[in-house]
Amino acid sequence: MPDEPRDISVILEKPECGIFEVSRAEYDAIPAMNCSSIKAGVDIDGRSYVGNPRLIRHAWQNPGGEERTAAQQDTLDFGTAMHLAVLEPTRFADEVVHFSGTRRGKKWDEFCEEHQGKLILKTSGKHGYDNIGKVLNAITELAEFELLDPYLAECQREIAVVHYENGMAKKGLLDMPSKSGRAYLDLKTTAVASWSKYDNVSFSLGYWLSMGSYAKWWNEYSPWKIERCIQVVVVVTPPYDLLIRPMDPMSLNFGWETQLRACDALRDAIRTDTWYGTGGGLELPLLLPTWAIPDDTEFT
Repeated sequence: MPDEPRDISVILEKPECGIFEVSRAEYDAIPAMNCSSIKAGVDIDGRSYVGNPRLIRHAWQNPGGEERTAAQQDTLDFGTAMHLAVLEPTRFADEVVHFSGTRRGKKWDEFCEEHQGKLILKTSGKHGYDNIGKVLNAITELAEFELLDPYLAECQREIAVVHYENGMAKKGLLDMPSKSGRAYLDLKTTAVASWSKYDNVSFSLGYWLSMGSYAKWWNEYSPWKIERCIQVVVVVTPPYDLLIRPMDPMSLNFGWETQLRACDALRDAIRTDTWYGTGGGLELPLLLPTWAIPDDTEFT
């Protein structure tokens, strides 16, 4: 028999709120809504920002989603390692290792046991340890790299914030809040060299929603306030690049408001136990797409 899904009604109960240093396992165990689940129910590309409670519930009850492929995991691990290499080089040296060879068999098992708890990258390739060195050599010579210094003078790593808002518990894990820079930094890696194309990707992935919400929640509890949310974007394909991208306040506020609307709809669905599909409980007419309508068509 499959496991019973998690009871989502627990997120309507008020938890202990504030800012906490917790492990990833402790963070995952906090019974609160997270922005990844919210974004799964908000049709960003379709410009529908209300949020579908049923899709949000599904994402929250299935936090792992579909099982990642080896290639997807390599991409995620490389991004994590790049974050450490750029923003926390001491931790990178202590926590990231690489393995050359087939990832199975006795040698692989012994290597994993020896380096338990560390991030293991491939030695070479696009997502390999060697490529991190190439990227770093290229971006550290850029004038933009020095712009990071004020933010890195006094910062923290992966700090959780738990907030109760409009009758719902919510949580976020901030990559790097910077007290010295009064900012929240989030490093992103991309193979896209065109900044306009990256902007589209960034919008589609809903970074404005999560970063805007995290900053609002953080400022409820911290003695120092986040005044800027900054994406540190590293292009990991030759000739490599680095851009420091402060997000404009209007986008961040819109992200928080979008999150609020989606969660309010979810809260009401939980309270009434009323769940809708994509059609919102109504018929959804199938219309001829605009591109398929002949130019000489007259509408009456």
